[in-house]
Amino acid sequence: MLEKEAVNRYILSKTHLLPETKLDSVGAVLRDIVALDANDLEDAYFSLYLRAKNFNVQAFEKGLYQGTSMARVKGLKNYMQIIPQEYLPAVYTVTMSDREAAAMNILKTWGITDDEYRKVGSAIIHSIVEKEK
Repeated sequence: MLEKEAVNRYILSKTHLLPETKLDSVGAVLRDIVALDANDLEDAYFSLYLRAKNFNVQAFEKGLYQGTSMARVKGLKNYMQIIPQEYLPAVYTVTMSDREAAAMNILKTWGITDDEYRKVGSAIIHSIVEKEK
């Protein structure tokens, strides 16, 4: 049987919460843990502060809001998450059915039928074909 202390230390190590396991950058942290809960941004900042050696709030905000290295997106179960840019296609694919269902629910509350939605969508696509998008 494993000792409780050994298990706890292993978990802290894998989540970069030990001083010797902190990573050099926020990007490295995100790539390693894949997604960071970001429903409450203050918690996300604190979590990254604990895991990155030199956490800089201004640099993080610039990367999140102006850069292309990371994004705050609705992930699984409709939770906001911060993910590295390279994982966007996978998250987009996995969450597509949830987004489509949410959009269709909104359209129903607005009184727009599925048929009307398809007709308008086709008209939009037809109008922009061969044009700059």
